[in-house]
Amino acid sequence: MQRKRGLEIGRPLGFPLLVHGSWFPAGALFVAHLTISAYGGHDLLGAVLLSVSTVLLFFLSVAIKVLVQGLVAGIVRVPFADATLYIFGGITRSAREAKRSIQDLLVAATGPAVAGALGFAVVTMSHRFHGLPSDVLWTIGVANVALAIVNLLPATPLDGGRALVAFLSTTTHDRRKAEVTAGRAGQLLGLLSIVGGIAVVALEVAHPQDAALGLWAIVGGALIAVCATRSRRGAVTLRRVGAAKAGEWAKPFAGRVTLDAAVPGAGTFAVADGGRLAGVVSGRAGEPVRDVMVPWTSEIAVRSNEPVSSALTRLANGSVLVVVDESGTVCGVLDRAAVKEHI
Repeated sequence: MQRKRGLEIGRPLGFPLLVHGSWFPAGALFVAHLTISAYGGHDLLGAVLLSVSTVLLFFLSVAIKVLVQGLVAGIVRVPFADATLYIFGGITRSAREAKRSIQDLLVAATGPAVAGALGFAVVTMSHRFHGLPSDVLWTIGVANVALAIVNLLPATPLDGGRALVAFLSTTTHDRRKAEVTAGRAGQLLGLLSIVGGIAVVALEVAHPQDAALGLWAIVGGALIAVCATRSRRGAVTLRRVGAAKAGEWAKPFAGRVTLDAAVPGAGTFAVADGGRLAGVVSGRAGEPVRDVMVPWTSEIAVRSNEPVSSALTRLANGSVLVVVDESGTVCGVLDRAAVKEHI
């Protein structure tokens, strides 16, 4: 399934596991790099096949890292909303914020720990083989060790950035400020990586293997900078939200439609099925309601006294939330249009 954040490849632990679009060009670059470096001594076809196999196995190891983090997040009661795989690891979003910083710290520490342990285990295993199996295992192991080291850096969107947010939240008691700081660190790290990569490419242009390292620094730096910028903007937005409650931002439905009707126009409409709320719809005018509606479930309900900051985290996973009071009575809707009116 194609989502805004990437291609969904499954829900092995209940949360969507996505692959960001950058994985495909980055994977191609990884294949090219391995073809001219680690497997440069083989014929071209053999080197390409070995490189593709290595990249696919590395992708699997990144997925394993994220899934183990998901398990730990569930244990410490900070379940993931989704996880997106990038070439430098996975970026996870929590369904709700951790009540204590130690919860985030444990989830953050799991990523590098798993990657490092997996890397050392695979490198050790490579010594028990000879020839191609040994080369492939060694390459995957080293890549995972490198992944673990990179993710220790205290900058968003890396695991070290999540740990930095947890630490600063404890010392300053201001999570949003901590997230902005970690976002700035990520932007700086991305910029330095890009500049360093350009310098390496310029100096090593006559040596393809070394120049490829510079390209990796540029690609990785660009991805980190983009993700850090997005995260920082989100944190700034949440700081503006302050202590507002979901009920304060809720707005009335634009109207009521039936299951067999067509979307009448712009806005979010309540879908009625007899005397009950069957769902909500905010598609384009003329589209069949039944085809584009969001069915009513507890997953799209938010209490009127819930902080808007928490509601926004949930809203990022869908298009609309239905606001209900303590008795469960629907008192309005919270969608992106309602949010824009207050930010």
